[in-house]
Amino acid sequence: MGVPYAAFEALTLGTLAFIIAIALVGYLAGRPLRVPTGAAGTTTEHQDAAS
Repeated sequence: MGVPYAAFEALTLGTLAFIIAIALVGYLAGRPLRVPTGAAGTTTEHQDAAS
């Protein structure tokens, strides 16, 4: 007995798609928190010691 192969595959892929969708929503929702704000010590320009 057990679950038919097709049902198992559908539930597995559906669960995987759901988890990826939740992760993508969280990633996009957190995007503003990852944008550099220019706070002290976070600049991307480097001073050359020789100049």
